[in-house]
Amino acid sequence: MSVILIEQLGVRHLMIQGERLTLEQEGQLAAQLPMLLEKPLEVRCYDLQWPSAQLVALFGQLMNEGRNKIFCYKLPLFRYLKSLGLPARLVQEQSLPREERDPFRALVIGGSAESLDKIIQLVEGLPLHDWVVLIVQHVSEDRLHLLDRLLQQRTPYSVLMPHHLTPLQAGTIYIAPPGLQMRVAHGLLYLTRDRLLQGARPSLDALFASAGEEFAEAALGVILCGWGEDGVAGGKQFAACGGKLLLLEAEDCPTARSMLLHARQEISQALTLGWESLLSLLWAAALGAEKIVPEQAIDAFYAAVNRQYGYDFRAYHRDMLARRLEITRQALAVDSLYECQREVLTSPLACERLFLELSINVTAFFRMPAQFHFLQQKIFPYLASFPHLKIWIAGCSSGEEVYSLAILLHEAGLFSRCIIYATDINPFVLLQARNGLYAKEQLITLQQYYQEAGGQRDVQEYFVDNSLTYVEIQPFLKEKILFYRHSLAGDGAFNEFQLILCRNLLIYFNQTLQKEVMSLFDRSLHRDGVLLLGEKEGIQQGEGERYFTALKKGTSFYSRRSWMVDGNEG
Repeated sequence: MSVILIEQLGVRHLMIQGERLTLEQEGQLAAQLPMLLEKPLEVRCYDLQWPSAQLVALFGQLMNEGRNKIFCYKLPLFRYLKSLGLPARLVQEQSLPREERDPFRALVIGGSAESLDKIIQLVEGLPLHDWVVLIVQHVSEDRLHLLDRLLQQRTPYSVLMPHHLTPLQAGTIYIAPPGLQMRVAHGLLYLTRDRLLQGARPSLDALFASAGEEFAEAALGVILCGWGEDGVAGGKQFAACGGKLLLLEAEDCPTARSMLLHARQEISQALTLGWESLLSLLWAAALGAEKIVPEQAIDAFYAAVNRQYGYDFRAYHRDMLARRLEITRQALAVDSLYECQREVLTSPLACERLFLELSINVTAFFRMPAQFHFLQQKIFPYLASFPHLKIWIAGCSSGEEVYSLAILLHEAGLFSRCIIYATDINPFVLLQARNGLYAKEQLITLQQYYQEAGGQRDVQEYFVDNSLTYVEIQPFLKEKILFYRHSLAGDGAFNEFQLILCRNLLIYFNQTLQKEVMSLFDRSLHRDGVLLLGEKEGIQQGEGERYFTALKKGTSFYSRRSWMVDGNEG
């Protein structure tokens, strides 16, 4: 981490490099504040993503001077500072103009006998596309080659074991016969019984080299598991002609890895991918410019994202996953699904964009005030019977719901005996929640919602106003709140709670994940505890009736026992 101050043409440039400033560096900046305000200042945050509340306050003081500017090179930081009303600007990478090129007209696949299962799985999910598919597999000449028969029942493509001088036709899979070298030229397949290449006939070298010459940039090639060095020389030529070459990660091959290891070492233009990413990219390439993405292709892509980055969104509704992927494609300014997926699966920055689109962060102070009022009137008196309270807010987003609950607990005299665990999958919104900074415009209608929720004071008492554009939550309200990263899709129970809030999250999950979440809440809720869901949610989502019953008809409050609230009460 470094902070550098330089001056050019009467303008000072404060350059911050690194993801986070230390407390010492923040203190040094604060000490320099009078000097920094003497002349126009540009702050450039190259890698900064995690500003503390103190650093945001410093930015706020610097930006009070209308002549000063702050430039963000990271999208999360830009969005955060803009949400607080600070004059942040996003600096986007300027990419070179994209050359217009034809879509892929050929897919070339090569591997040894150990790649049989992978070839079958790849072809099974491959959407029908206007290209030719050429497959060469190392098979002994004295063995019966059954790959064509195995594939014919698994794909809408025509599948052929070709003869010499067979014309190439789009929508057809051609499999190299055993004992013959298969090459392509001038729209024809050439089958010859010439010498072995790298001890193989058919050889990957022969097919890849000729396919590169024939299709150039319109060729997409894949090398799967195999022994020896066959495919290295041909793959080099394939890539040199402009073909896009993909290599499977060697660890995805149980035994036959040497061919991939040699190819990865020798072919610098090739892209090495795990099996899920490879599968997803090939299916995306077959879709071309198609905007309607099949469910199988959506599942493949998010399985690849999960393996590559550890973010598991596979149990979200597929229509939402498809929409967010399309939004990401537009944000990345790429033309095809293949290019979009390639960016996301190979660039953490591109994945960050997708992640920000997928994280649902719709929240506000005292949102759904009727629920808070019921909580205050009917549930708090019961919770008061516990000497200590543990509360879990799942999907806490940027913290407005957490602090709303904390305010009402404080007014009910319960906050001092509470520990609130606030969790979310998104580390960026957890940062915002910990800081407790909110734009002043959020407070315009806050008093009304606060009173509807049962608040009895002036809600402004709970905020510190030290900035022109934002306010900070009172520090004492942070003392009993612990913010943690936790995913409802995969992470388990971590405590026992008297109250769990999870509002408006289940609606984004599929039935399988809803069941898992209900089971998780069952394991996490005290036997006399209360579960609160969103107004449009219920325990019927995820078969929660197995664990919970409604406390009152028409509400979204649940427990294992229904005696706590009389169903006739208002």
